[in-house]
Amino acid sequence: MQQTEGVAALGSSGYDFDVHKGILHFEGANLRSMVQRYGSPLYVFSERKITANVKQIRSAFGGKAPKLRILYAIKAGSSLRIMQAVRREGVGAEVTSEGEIFLAQMAGFAPGDIIFNGPAKSDRELAISVNLGLYCINLDSADELERLYSICRRTGKKARISFRVRPNVGAGTKTIQTGTAESKFGLAEEEAIEAYRRAASLGDHIRILGIHAHVGSQNTSLDSWRDYVEKLATLAVRLRNELGISLEHVNIGGGFPIKHIADELNQPTPEYTKLVPTDERIASTVADALDAGGARNLGLIIEPGRRMVASAGLLITRVVSTKKSGNQNWIYVDAGFNTLPSSRVLKWYFHLLPVTKASEGNWIPYRVAGPLCDGNDLFHDLDGEEHGMPSLPWHRILPNDLGAGDLLAFIDVGAYNLDLMNNFNARLLAGAIILDKHGRPIVMRRHQKYEDLLFYEPHSRSKSIDVAKRMEYE
Repeated sequence: MQQTEGVAALGSSGYDFDVHKGILHFEGANLRSMVQRYGSPLYVFSERKITANVKQIRSAFGGKAPKLRILYAIKAGSSLRIMQAVRREGVGAEVTSEGEIFLAQMAGFAPGDIIFNGPAKSDRELAISVNLGLYCINLDSADELERLYSICRRTGKKARISFRVRPNVGAGTKTIQTGTAESKFGLAEEEAIEAYRRAASLGDHIRILGIHAHVGSQNTSLDSWRDYVEKLATLAVRLRNELGISLEHVNIGGGFPIKHIADELNQPTPEYTKLVPTDERIASTVADALDAGGARNLGLIIEPGRRMVASAGLLITRVVSTKKSGNQNWIYVDAGFNTLPSSRVLKWYFHLLPVTKASEGNWIPYRVAGPLCDGNDLFHDLDGEEHGMPSLPWHRILPNDLGAGDLLAFIDVGAYNLDLMNNFNARLLAGAIILDKHGRPIVMRRHQKYEDLLFYEPHSRSKSIDVAKRMEYE
């Protein structure tokens, strides 16, 4: 099988890729040299790409939303360097736990630039939010309102709130749905009306700012964007007309899709990799929906996370071994679902490119597996294959002479995976570097060490260091 897409097709992908002497380069950086210096598996991020993504989102909304507020959803990637890169672009933070409140402040976000989301906020988290004076707390239930009110009354402080509404609208992907009637998040419309009515009666301690919804990640459906934003806008008008509550903003959450790199060789790929609307088309759809619902004059809040960082990250992995078995060519790499968790948990498609042998012309199909002692540690949709309906390619098409020591790169992996990595099989967590705006590599997370595996357990530190030294090998 001849290479007809592969690396050669990446010139129009929006990535700064190039091939020199058979080695894949990213933003001028030799990815093989990166691994030689920093180890494998290795995440490589681009600060310039993060910045460009933020600028693109802001530009897309432009004059369509003059009172626009952009927040970064920290769950997409909580490394300090990543958070600092988006903060420097004038972006606020959306958090979902007290830990993320801590991390946001460590990255330099002011409390007044933070919104707290999430379906199960503890009393402690609510109290922290009130004490710090977060910009807004998006309440998920009437229960949260009552507990928050009790805290405010006890402390004599006032909290700014919105309610999360469940608009019963699906997203453009079947992978994640958070706005349907069956979702665990938020309140149905009539429940929300009653919650707002109650909140309005607590004026001494509760200030109502807005209304919030989010329907899912990688939302490629313009119909979905229009339908749920118009429902939010209509409900905002209803609150004003029926209850006299004048909101300041409509918060439409995140879900902005990225354009996954894909080709015609590695098939099938999920529907969300195809026909992805531009940021501009989504912005126009949102603006029209606000108009149709009568809420164009309100402020607009968006909370992208994945859209800002997914396309800014690569994962470099080393081929550990190969074999031919059952008429299948197999390659085993040192990054499994412990290192790239969303490949298994959510079946996200990540394009795979050769880092070494990137100029090879003859490509063949491989089954690609990770190193874990688990039958599902594959970069394929094993469940879908068993039912004849896979959402991921049966094979990955790569150079025909790959062997131990060769390197591959997973693309579009910059969101969620750093935070989801785990130590299954006592595999050490991968390190991560970021290329700064000048293209210089900076370590933003070191590779884990053996003794880190016992970090949370009582143990002899001197013994762990001694055992780790005995395992050193050049």
